[in-house]
Amino acid sequence: VHIVSDSNADVSGKTTFREVLTNDYWGRPMNSESSHKSWRPLTILSFRWLQTTWSGRCTLLTTHRIVNALANAAAGESVSILAVQLFESGGMWSSSSLLLLRCLVKLLFCLHPTHVEVTANAANRPHLFAVLVAVVLCDPRLSIFMVLLLQILGLMCSETFLFQMPAVVITQLLITFRKKYFSSQKNDTITNNDNEEEKEDNDTNSKKEVSLFFSEDDTITNNDNEEEKEDNDTNSKKEVSLSSSSLSMKQILLSSLIKLFPRQLLLFVLSVSYLVMRHSLDWLSIPEGLIRPAENPFYPLEGTDRIRNYAYILAIHVFKSWNFDIIGFSHEYGYECIREIRKWSDPRLGVVFFLIVLYVVVIVKLCSGITKRQKKNNNDYNNDYTRCNSCLFVLFHLSWMFTLFPISGIVKVGTFIADRIVVASTVSTSILLGCYFHQSIVGPSSSQEQKKPRIRLLPSVVVLSLLSYMWYRVHVRSMQWMDNHQLLLSSLKTCPRCAKSHLEISKVYSGLIPELFDLDKSLYHLKQVQSIDDSYCDVHRQLAHVYIQQQRLLEFEEELAEAILCPFDMMGAHDMWNKYWPVVLQDPSAREDGQRRKHGYELKISQAVVREQEELEKG
Repeated sequence: VHIVSDSNADVSGKTTFREVLTNDYWGRPMNSESSHKSWRPLTILSFRWLQTTWSGRCTLLTTHRIVNALANAAAGESVSILAVQLFESGGMWSSSSLLLLRCLVKLLFCLHPTHVEVTANAANRPHLFAVLVAVVLCDPRLSIFMVLLLQILGLMCSETFLFQMPAVVITQLLITFRKKYFSSQKNDTITNNDNEEEKEDNDTNSKKEVSLFFSEDDTITNNDNEEEKEDNDTNSKKEVSLSSSSLSMKQILLSSLIKLFPRQLLLFVLSVSYLVMRHSLDWLSIPEGLIRPAENPFYPLEGTDRIRNYAYILAIHVFKSWNFDIIGFSHEYGYECIREIRKWSDPRLGVVFFLIVLYVVVIVKLCSGITKRQKKNNNDYNNDYTRCNSCLFVLFHLSWMFTLFPISGIVKVGTFIADRIVVASTVSTSILLGCYFHQSIVGPSSSQEQKKPRIRLLPSVVVLSLLSYMWYRVHVRSMQWMDNHQLLLSSLKTCPRCAKSHLEISKVYSGLIPELFDLDKSLYHLKQVQSIDDSYCDVHRQLAHVYIQQQRLLEFEEELAEAILCPFDMMGAHDMWNKYWPVVLQDPSAREDGQRRKHGYELKISQAVVREQEELEKG
C-alpha cells in the first residue's frame, strides 16, 4: 500500500525518468539521510506503468498482486527448465521423466510458503524479478549481449540480485560440465563400437587364413594364444584408460571453464562496476539512524553476542528455505519477537549446531560414498566424474544459500527476519527436493531409460500428500495476507511481544477498518507497545489519534508534542499540530489557557532538540 500511494511521486508519475534513477525505492533521493539506499528503478517503473495504464480497470492492489503472481509463476517455470538442463545431459531421462521432474520442481517452488509474502505484498516485487532474471541468466547458451542485458536488468530490479551472482556462475559451470562429460562419453562409445566391429572383422579373416595352413592341434594352440592375447589386450586397455581418464576429466572441467570465461568475466566486471558506482555516489551504506531496534533488534550487538544471535537468525532462514518454519509465520519479526541469545548454553543454539552437523555429515557422506565405490570399481573415469559432479552439486546448493548473506550480520541491512530474503535460496532446495521426489516415484536413473517409467504407488501418495499440505499452508497464509486484520492477528500469535505489530493492529481498531472500530482495544495494544519498548516513539502519534477521538484533549496534546520529537513521525505530527491549535485558540474563553499550554509544549520541544544536538556534538 505504501509503495503505490500518491505520496510516492515516482510511482504516481509526478517525477521525471532521471529522478526515478536517482531516487530510492520509496521515492526519496538516494543521497538523503532518510534513504534506505534501496535502488530499484526498474521495479518502480513497473509500478508506474501499472498505475498509469491499468488504473480504474480493476482494484489497483489486485492488479499489482496479479503481476506478482505471474512473476512467481514465471520464476517457477524457469526453475523447472533449469532442473531439466541440469539432469537431461545424461541421456537416461525419457521425455515423460523430464516432464514429471519439471512438474515436481515447479510445484515445490511456486507452493513454497515463503513465496506468499513476495506475491501478496506488492512492495516485495523486486525480489521476484531478481530471482526470475537470475534463473534465466543461468542458461550457458545465452549470448554475451543477453548476459549483459539481463545482468543490467537484474541490478536495476533489486540490490539483492548482486548476491545471486555466485549461484549463476556455479550453475552455469555445472550445466556445461555435465553436458560436455556426457557428450564425450557418447562420442567415445560410438568410436569404440566402430573400432571393435572393425577389429572383429579383421580377426575373423585372419583366423580363416591361419586354419588353412595348420592342423587341428595347431589350431587349438593358436586359439589358446588368441585368448591369452585378448586378455592381455583387455588389461592393457584398462591400464591405458586408468592413466588417461583423470586427465580427460580435468580437460572437460577446464574446457567448461574456458567456454564460460567470457560470460563469467562480464558478470564479474559488471558486479564490481555496480559496487564502485554505488560507493562513489554514497549509495551503499544505510544511515545508522534508520536501523531501528523495533525492526532489527540485533544490529547493535558486537563480538560473540553478534555471532551467536545472527547464527540463529541465519539458521532460521536456512530452515525456511527447506520448508521448515521453526518460529511461525509473521510479516514482522521485530523487537522482542526473537529475544537476544546471551549465553552459548541457550537451547535455541541447538538449532544452529544441528544444522552445521547435518550439512557436514551429508557432505562427508557423499565423499566417503565415492571413496567406497572407487574401491569396488576399477573405472577411474566414472569415479572422477562422480567426484566432480558431487562437488559441483554441493557448490550449486551452497551458492544459492549464499543469497541469505544479507541477513548474516556481516553487512549493514535493516532487515531482520523476512520470508522475501529466502525466495532466491528456494531455487536449489526446490530442484534438489524435486529430483529426490522424482527418484522416489520412478526409481533410480538407470530405470529411467524406459519410455514410460513405472510409477511407485506409495512414494507417489506420500509426495502428493506433502504437496497438498504445502498448498494448504499457502492457501491459509494467502487468506491472511488478503485481510489486514487477520494478518496482524497471525503476527501477534507468532510474536506476542512484537511492539510494531501491536502498533499496527491498534490502527485497525482506531478507525482504519470501520467495522472493527474499538478505541478501548486500540488503547490496550498501545499500552502493550509502551510496556514492551518505551523507546518506540511511533506510538505517540497513534496515542494522540486515539485520545482526540475520546476527547481527552490534555493527554492528546502531550502525546502530540512527543510525536513531533519522533523523527519517523515528525511531519505527520507537525501537520496535526498546525491544524489543532488554531481551532483551540478560536475560543476566547480558552484562549489564554491554550496559549499557556502551547508555549509550554513548544519550550519542551525546543529543549529536547537542544539536548539532542549537544549529544550529537559530544558523540
